[in-house]
Amino acid sequence: AKTSEFNYVKNAPAYSGLKKRKYTVEKPDIEILQIKTERLDSLITCEEKIDFIKIDVEGGEFDVLKGAEALLKRDQPIVIFECGLGSSEFYDTKPSELYRFLSKFNYKLYTLSGFIKKKNPLQEVDFEKIYNNNSEYYFIVEAKWAINYSSGAWIPNFSIKSFSSFTYTASDGNKKSMFLTLNAVSTSTTSICTIAPGVSSL
Repeated sequence: AKTSEFNYVKNAPAYSGLKKRKYTVEKPDIEILQIKTERLDSLITCEEKIDFIKIDVEGGEFDVLKGAEALLKRDQPIVIFECGLGSSEFYDTKPSELYRFLSKFNYKLYTLSGFIKKKNPLQEVDFEKIYNNNSEYYFIVEAKWAINYSSGAWIPNFSIKSFSSFTYTASDGNKKSMFLTLNAVSTSTTSICTIAPGVSSL
């Protein structure tokens, strides 16, 4: 962990973050706080299975993802994040670099609305255009998965088409990861299957 400055915007708390950004209030009242920051790869052990991540850190989303590289490679969780002009450029985020980073983990990128409407994933040029036009802020990535029926292992051949819900389970008193029921369609055949990963501790 390291100590970093955090810009707490008293009259617009939702815009607070590690770096100053564009604000909707005319005169932002900012208090500088000293906080500890740490990579997700340092916080989460290999024994903890993560299925879903939601990131909203007012522009620093790419930095969060880079700090979770091992987790993304190992667990390939679904990730919802914000990205757009007005905040992301203050962290030197380049849409092409973000797109290529996510592609390393076999991720497909969608706008959140496009994913819900079951549209095709975005190409790099599409993502750059959306970013530069500031036409959408909310995105989701999902990996192509498949089940090896003999071992139960995940392999990258299926594309998720829908999911029913995310539900916390804490019957034993411990916080659990979100349970997913996913409808997946093979990218190499016409077969369809329902995938229900188990619930794991967070």
